[in-house]
Formats: sequence, C-alpha cells, structure tokens
Amino acid sequence: MTYGGYRNNEDEHLQEKGGIDLSGKNEMIFIRNRFQKKLDVAFSDIRKKVWEIERQREEIIRSKNYAEKLRKDIEKHKEEKDRSLSIIENLLKKELEYENGMLGKTLEGMKSQGDIIIKQKLKDVEIDNLQYGSIEQYKRLYPNFGDQVFKYKNEMETKDREIRIVEEKFNSEVSKFNSLLENVDVNIQKGEASFVQYEDILNEGKKELDSCRYNNSMLYRLSSKKTKTLLNLDTTIHDVRKFKMSLETISRTISQLTSM
Repeated sequence: MTYGGYRNNEDEHLQEKGGIDLSGKNEMIFIRNRFQKKLDVAFSDIRKKVWEIERQREEIIRSKNYAEKLRKDIEKHKEEKDRSLSIIENLLKKELEYENGMLGKTLEGMKSQGDIIIKQKLKDVEIDNLQYGSIEQYKRLYPNFGDQVFKYKNEMETKDREIRIVEEKFNSEVSKFNSLLENVDVNIQKGEASFVQYEDILNEGKKELDSCRYNNSMLYRLSSKKTKTLLNLDTTIHDVRKFKMSLETISRTISQLTSM
C-alpha cells in the first residue's frame, strides 16, 4: 500500500513468517522487499537528479538573460559616451570658428596680464599656455566654452567608469554561465544513467521473483489477485515516464544554448 507517495510495507502478505517454510513464500517475500527497497531508492535518485537539473536550467537561463542585459547596458553607455564626445567636438568646432574672428581682439586684451605662448597647429590656432590672469580673461570672454566642454568631458569620464564596472559584471556573469552550462551537461548524463540503473534493478528484481519456487507453485496460482500483486514489485508511485520526459525537455533546451 502507498500513502501520499510513501510506501507502507506493513501488509501481512509482505511479512516473512517464522518457522519452516516449505512453500518458499518467505523467500519470495524477502526478495520482493529487498528489490522493492532498491527500486524505491533508485526512483528517489531519479527524482532528485531531475529536480536538481531543472533548478540548474532555470539558473542558467537567468544567468544568460542577465549577461545579455549587461551587454546591452555596455552598448548603451558607449553610445552615451560617443554622444558626449560628439557634442564636445561640435562645441570645439563652433568655438574655434568664433575664435578665429575674435582672436586678435582677445590677444590684445591679454597682453597686460602676462606672457602668452602661441602655437600654430594646421589651420587652427591653439593656445598652449597662458598666465593665470590671461586664463581668467579667456574664461570671461568664452564662458560657455569652458562650462560646456568640461560638463561633457565629465560625462565621458563617468561613462568610462560605468562601462568598466558593467564590463566586470558582464565578464563575471559570462564565466558563471559557461561554468553552469558545462556542469549541467555532466548532470544530464548522470540523470540519464539513473534511468538505466532503475530499469536494471526492475528487470533483475522481476527475474529473481520469476525464479522463486513459490511463484511457480500451485499455491501462488490459487492465491488472490491482491496477494499476487503485493508479492510483486510495485512501481505505481514511480512516475518514471514523467521524469524521463522532463529530462528530455530540459536536455533539448540546454542543447540550444552555446557558450558565450
């Protein structure tokens, strides 16, 4: 009998009797109980393995999704960094165009504040070094230039830091995903082996019971259907087919995944 998935072997037909056993029934009960216990343990192993593999599959999917999210975050941060760089380039272009028209007037106003070193670079005029007073005048003459450039420069530096942080998380998650994927393949093989072990125990148990003297006696043939059922292996609470189908489904899902 079974209760809530647990087996109860207290039925009188499953208990060995004392004294001399001429019929061989005690021997059959002993063999039946021994293989039934082994069979129950084997099914419990199947169930635990499949449940663990299912848990691993869910963890793998979560890891994969998280890694893909981090990859998108990196791309987004890089796009934002490129946008800030583009804005800086546009600002510099506009200021240089403006500066070309104002350079003479600017330099004239700076002469009293200190020495100025002028360096010609291609078509643009680049001011490499100014005294403190000259810098202050330059900032007063071009206030928006400095504020805007440094604003977007800071944004770029912030994005660089964010990219490094997210890239570290991404690399760590990719490593975790690849490791999980490798481990689950091994566990799937162990899970498949547990079904083979169950079938081997079941077949061996049936063979042993079939060879019992009592099983081939007139007493067995005349016994009730209940007695015959109880003296044979019970697999009614072993939903092996369901777990096998679950493992096959999980295996197909895993096989579609590749290392990152």
